[in-house]
Amino acid sequence: MWLQTPVSYVSIDVNPSIELALNWFDRVISVKAYNSEGEEILEDLFLKGKKYTDAIDAVVESQGMEAYLTEEAEVVLTVASDTDRETELQSGVEGCCGQIGNNSQSVSVGMEIAEQAHENDVSVGKYYAWQQLAEYDSSMTLDQCRHMSISEIHGLTREHEQGHGQGHRERTGQGENSGSHHQGEHHE
Repeated sequence: MWLQTPVSYVSIDVNPSIELALNWFDRVISVKAYNSEGEEILEDLFLKGKKYTDAIDAVVESQGMEAYLTEEAEVVLTVASDTDRETELQSGVEGCCGQIGNNSQSVSVGMEIAEQAHENDVSVGKYYAWQQLAEYDSSMTLDQCRHMSISEIHGLTREHEQGHGQGHRERTGQGENSGSHHQGEHHE
């Protein structure tokens, strides 16, 4: 049934790693936790059928998530979509980031990243963060990153960026900022 077919994904990565699958109407049709921390948060949440922004708010504002939202923690909301809804989805996610605070950012990727992430049983956001790190450190495996928080992965990436200077990331058009970051292509 087309109402139950996922056409977009939004992952919420801190240390808990949670992903929402959305239908054409931007409603949550399924939710997956990619680690035990995410499973604990989802235990008391009922997100199916909710609009994606309401589902994001429910996850971030949940009592279980409170312990992970420290001043140092990064929250990354990643949108994977190839639909004409991408711009609107990204705008909604950016609004959620604004409510979360300074250590949150939104990222947009294509569905090929989502497919690769799902083949490796990891959230879209964590997979994309690993890809960014792997540009600098090809010895870092996805399995190593699977158990890291998004802050730890980004910290390693920043260390490599500082070691190599900013030139490489500026040339590839993948500079990081605290607001929105759009990445529609897959770089290996």
